[in-house]
Amino acid sequence: MELGPGLCVYRQKKDLTFFILTMGILKMKASTYGFISGRWNIFAILCFFLALLGRFSLWGEEVSSMSHSFKPLLDAEWKKTRSGFQLPFLKPAGVSWDYYVSPPFPVQWPPDADHRFFYYIYAMGHNPQNLVDGAYISAPWGRIEAAGTGNSPPKFIRLAKKLIEIGIQGERPINREEALIYEKREAAETYLGTLSLIPNENDKGAQLLREYFCTWCRHNGVIAEEIRKLHKPFFLWLGCT
Repeated sequence: MELGPGLCVYRQKKDLTFFILTMGILKMKASTYGFISGRWNIFAILCFFLALLGRFSLWGEEVSSMSHSFKPLLDAEWKKTRSGFQLPFLKPAGVSWDYYVSPPFPVQWPPDADHRFFYYIYAMGHNPQNLVDGAYISAPWGRIEAAGTGNSPPKFIRLAKKLIEIGIQGERPINREEALIYEKREAAETYLGTLSLIPNENDKGAQLLREYFCTWCRHNGVIAEEIRKLHKPFFLWLGCT
Protein backbone atom coordinates (compact mmCIF):
# COMPACT_ATOMS: atom_id res chain seq x y z
CA MET A 1 0.00 0.00 0.00
CA GLU A 2 1.45 3.37 -1.02
CA LEU A 3 1.71 6.40 1.21
CA GLY A 4 -1.04 8.89 0.56
CA PRO A 5 -0.44 12.60 -0.04
CA GLY A 6 0.00 14.90 2.90
CA LEU A 7 1.14 14.30 6.45
CA CYS A 8 -0.56 13.78 9.77
CA VAL A 9 1.34 16.01 12.15
CA TYR A 10 2.48 15.59 15.73
CA ARG A 11 4.40 17.89 18.02
CA GLN A 12 8.12 17.47 18.53
CA LYS A 13 7.91 15.21 21.61
CA LYS A 14 6.96 12.33 19.34
CA ASP A 15 10.53 12.14 18.02
CA LEU A 16 11.71 10.79 21.38
CA THR A 17 9.00 8.13 21.32
CA PHE A 18 10.02 6.95 17.86
CA PHE A 19 13.71 6.94 18.88
CA ILE A 20 12.97 4.72 21.86
CA LEU A 21 10.76 2.46 19.76
CA THR A 22 13.30 2.16 16.95
CA MET A 23 16.08 1.27 19.39
CA GLY A 24 13.87 -1.39 20.92
CA ILE A 25 13.07 -2.94 17.55
CA LEU A 26 16.73 -3.01 16.54
CA LYS A 27 17.74 -4.62 19.84
CA MET A 28 15.04 -7.28 19.60
CA LYS A 29 15.86 -8.18 16.01
CA ALA A 30 19.57 -8.32 16.74
CA SER A 31 18.91 -10.53 19.74
CA THR A 32 16.81 -12.85 17.60
CA TYR A 33 19.83 -13.61 15.45
CA GLY A 34 22.12 -14.04 18.44
CA PHE A 35 24.04 -10.79 18.16
CA ILE A 36 23.05 -9.41 21.55
CA SER A 37 23.09 -10.99 24.98
CA GLY A 38 20.04 -11.64 27.13
CA ARG A 39 20.38 -8.43 29.11
CA TRP A 40 19.54 -6.50 25.95
CA ASN A 41 16.26 -8.38 25.69
CA ILE A 42 15.19 -6.69 28.91
CA PHE A 43 16.25 -3.36 27.43
CA ALA A 44 14.23 -4.04 24.27
CA ILE A 45 11.09 -4.88 26.24
CA LEU A 46 11.57 -1.70 28.28
CA CYS A 47 11.90 0.31 25.06
CA PHE A 48 8.61 -1.02 23.75
CA PHE A 49 6.89 -0.30 27.06
CA LEU A 50 8.19 3.29 27.16
CA ALA A 51 7.30 3.80 23.51
CA LEU A 52 3.74 2.68 24.07
CA LEU A 53 3.41 5.01 27.05
CA GLY A 54 4.77 7.85 24.98
CA ARG A 55 2.43 6.99 22.16
CA PHE A 56 -0.63 7.13 24.35
CA SER A 57 0.52 10.38 25.98
CA LEU A 58 0.70 12.01 22.56
CA TRP A 59 -2.82 11.25 21.33
CA GLY A 60 -4.09 14.54 22.73
CA GLU A 61 -1.35 16.50 20.97
CA GLU A 62 -2.30 15.41 17.51
CA VAL A 63 -3.81 18.18 15.42
CA SER A 64 -7.44 17.31 15.82
CA SER A 65 -10.80 18.97 16.42
CA MET A 66 -11.95 17.04 19.47
CA SER A 67 -13.25 19.88 21.64
CA HIS A 68 -16.74 19.86 20.13
CA SER A 69 -19.93 19.68 22.15
CA PHE A 70 -20.92 16.55 20.23
CA LYS A 71 -17.92 14.51 21.43
CA PRO A 72 -20.06 12.42 23.88
CA LEU A 73 -22.31 11.48 20.96
CA LEU A 74 -19.33 10.39 18.88
CA ASP A 75 -17.84 8.44 21.79
CA ALA A 76 -21.03 6.37 21.96
CA GLU A 77 -21.14 5.82 18.19
CA TRP A 78 -17.46 4.90 18.13
CA LYS A 79 -18.05 2.10 20.62
CA LYS A 80 -20.65 0.64 18.26
CA THR A 81 -18.23 0.89 15.34
CA ARG A 82 -15.34 -0.70 17.17
CA SER A 83 -17.51 -3.64 18.25
CA GLY A 84 -18.17 -4.31 14.58
CA PHE A 85 -14.51 -4.89 13.66
CA GLN A 86 -13.89 -8.13 11.80
CA LEU A 87 -10.67 -10.09 12.23
CA PRO A 88 -9.80 -10.07 8.49
CA PHE A 89 -9.92 -6.27 8.62
CA LEU A 90 -7.36 -5.97 11.39
CA LYS A 91 -4.28 -6.23 9.21
CA PRO A 92 -1.60 -6.01 10.34
CA ALA A 93 -2.50 -7.36 13.76
CA GLY A 94 -2.07 -5.06 16.71
CA VAL A 95 -3.36 -1.86 15.10
CA SER A 96 -4.70 0.57 17.70
CA TRP A 97 -7.59 2.61 16.29
CA ASP A 98 -9.13 5.87 17.40
CA TYR A 99 -11.54 8.28 15.72
CA TYR A 100 -10.91 11.84 14.55
CA VAL A 101 -13.03 14.75 13.38
CA SER A 102 -12.42 16.88 10.30
CA PRO A 103 -12.95 20.64 10.20
CA PRO A 104 -16.47 21.73 9.22
CA PHE A 105 -17.12 21.73 5.48
CA PRO A 106 -19.97 23.87 4.08
CA VAL A 107 -22.84 21.89 2.58
CA GLN A 108 -23.39 24.66 0.02
CA TRP A 109 -20.76 26.69 -1.81
CA PRO A 110 -21.18 29.50 -2.61
CA PRO A 111 -22.46 29.77 0.97
CA ASP A 112 -26.05 30.68 1.72
CA ALA A 113 -28.07 31.79 4.72
CA ASP A 114 -28.70 28.16 5.70
CA HIS A 115 -25.21 27.84 7.22
CA ARG A 116 -25.12 24.04 7.32
CA PHE A 117 -21.86 22.16 7.77
CA PHE A 118 -20.61 18.58 7.73
CA TYR A 119 -17.92 17.32 10.10
CA TYR A 120 -16.55 14.02 8.81
CA ILE A 121 -15.65 11.31 11.30
CA TYR A 122 -12.88 8.91 10.33
CA ALA A 123 -10.45 6.60 12.09
CA MET A 124 -6.68 6.48 12.38
CA GLY A 125 -4.83 3.29 13.27
CA HIS A 126 -1.31 3.00 14.67
CA ASN A 127 0.97 0.00 14.80
CA PRO A 128 4.45 1.19 15.92
CA GLN A 129 5.99 -2.22 15.33
CA ASN A 130 5.14 -2.32 11.61
CA LEU A 131 4.53 1.34 10.75
CA VAL A 132 6.65 3.83 12.65
CA ASP A 133 6.13 7.15 10.86
CA GLY A 134 2.62 6.67 9.53
CA ALA A 135 -0.94 5.70 10.31
CA TYR A 136 -3.67 3.66 8.66
CA ILE A 137 -6.62 5.85 7.62
CA SER A 138 -10.23 4.78 7.22
CA ALA A 139 -12.89 6.28 5.01
CA PRO A 140 -15.39 8.50 6.84
CA TRP A 141 -17.64 6.19 8.86
CA GLY A 142 -19.93 8.99 10.02
CA ARG A 143 -20.61 12.68 9.84
CA ILE A 144 -22.07 15.36 12.03
CA GLU A 145 -24.58 17.70 10.44
CA ALA A 146 -24.51 21.05 12.24
CA ALA A 147 -26.08 24.46 11.72
CA GLY A 148 -23.84 27.47 12.06
CA THR A 149 -26.71 29.39 13.62
CA GLY A 150 -26.94 26.91 16.50
CA ASN A 151 -30.73 26.77 16.19
CA SER A 152 -30.76 22.96 15.95
CA PRO A 153 -28.69 20.31 17.75
CA PRO A 154 -25.93 18.46 15.85
CA LYS A 155 -27.13 15.33 14.09
CA PHE A 156 -25.04 12.19 13.62
CA ILE A 157 -25.35 10.29 10.33
CA ARG A 158 -23.66 6.90 10.05
CA LEU A 159 -21.95 6.37 6.70
CA ALA A 160 -20.56 2.87 7.27
CA LYS A 161 -21.19 0.02 9.70
CA LYS A 162 -17.52 -0.91 9.84
CA LEU A 163 -14.23 0.77 9.03
CA ILE A 164 -12.82 0.64 5.51
CA GLU A 165 -9.12 1.33 5.24
CA ILE A 166 -8.27 3.70 2.37
CA GLY A 167 -4.54 4.33 2.74
CA ILE A 168 -1.52 5.14 4.87
CA GLN A 169 -0.87 8.66 6.04
CA GLY A 170 2.69 9.83 6.66
CA GLU A 171 3.46 11.65 9.90
CA ARG A 172 5.93 14.30 10.99
CA PRO A 173 6.19 16.98 13.70
CA ILE A 174 4.67 20.37 12.91
CA ASN A 175 6.83 23.48 12.70
CA ARG A 176 6.26 26.78 14.47
CA GLU A 177 4.50 28.41 11.52
CA GLU A 178 2.05 25.53 11.21
CA ALA A 179 1.39 25.54 14.95
CA LEU A 180 0.42 29.21 14.75
CA ILE A 181 -2.01 28.45 11.93
CA TYR A 182 -3.71 25.69 13.93
CA GLU A 183 -4.04 28.05 16.88
CA LYS A 184 -6.35 30.14 14.65
CA ARG A 185 -8.69 27.20 14.05
CA GLU A 186 -11.54 28.63 16.09
CA ALA A 187 -11.30 32.02 14.37
CA ALA A 188 -11.26 30.43 10.92
CA GLU A 189 -14.23 28.14 11.60
CA THR A 190 -16.21 30.96 13.22
CA TYR A 191 -15.60 33.17 10.19
CA LEU A 192 -16.78 30.38 7.89
CA GLY A 193 -20.01 30.15 9.87
CA THR A 194 -20.77 33.82 9.24
CA LEU A 195 -20.54 33.72 5.44
CA SER A 196 -23.64 34.07 3.29
CA LEU A 197 -21.70 35.00 0.14
CA ILE A 198 -18.28 34.19 -1.26
CA PRO A 199 -15.91 36.58 0.56
CA ASN A 200 -13.82 39.22 -1.12
CA GLU A 201 -10.40 37.91 -2.11
CA ASN A 202 -8.72 40.72 -0.15
CA ASP A 203 -10.65 39.95 3.03
CA LYS A 204 -8.29 38.90 5.82
CA GLY A 205 -10.88 36.36 6.96
CA ALA A 206 -10.83 34.71 3.54
CA GLN A 207 -7.05 34.51 3.65
CA LEU A 208 -7.19 32.95 7.11
CA LEU A 209 -9.81 30.46 5.93
CA ARG A 210 -7.67 29.33 3.01
CA GLU A 211 -4.55 29.15 5.15
CA TYR A 212 -6.20 27.00 7.81
CA PHE A 213 -8.04 24.57 5.52
CA CYS A 214 -5.13 24.15 3.09
CA THR A 215 -2.72 23.46 5.95
CA TRP A 216 -5.08 20.83 7.35
CA CYS A 217 -5.49 19.24 3.91
CA ARG A 218 -1.75 19.07 3.31
CA HIS A 219 -1.23 17.35 6.66
CA ASN A 220 -4.16 14.97 6.21
CA GLY A 221 -4.03 14.28 2.50
CA VAL A 222 -5.58 10.81 2.52
CA ILE A 223 -8.83 11.76 4.23
CA ALA A 224 -8.84 15.19 2.56
CA GLU A 225 -9.00 13.52 -0.85
CA GLU A 226 -12.09 11.61 0.24
CA ILE A 227 -13.75 14.79 1.47
CA ARG A 228 -12.75 16.70 -1.66
CA LYS A 229 -15.02 14.48 -3.76
CA LEU A 230 -18.01 15.60 -1.68
CA HIS A 231 -17.24 19.33 -1.61
CA LYS A 232 -15.72 20.10 -5.01
CA PRO A 233 -16.89 23.76 -5.29
CA PHE A 234 -15.44 24.62 -1.87
CA PHE A 235 -12.12 22.93 -2.62
CA LEU A 236 -11.98 24.71 -5.98
CA TRP A 237 -12.37 28.04 -4.17
CA LEU A 238 -9.69 27.09 -1.63
CA GLY A 239 -7.23 26.41 -4.42
CA CYS A 240 -4.93 24.35 -2.18
CA THR A 241 -1.65 23.30 -3.78
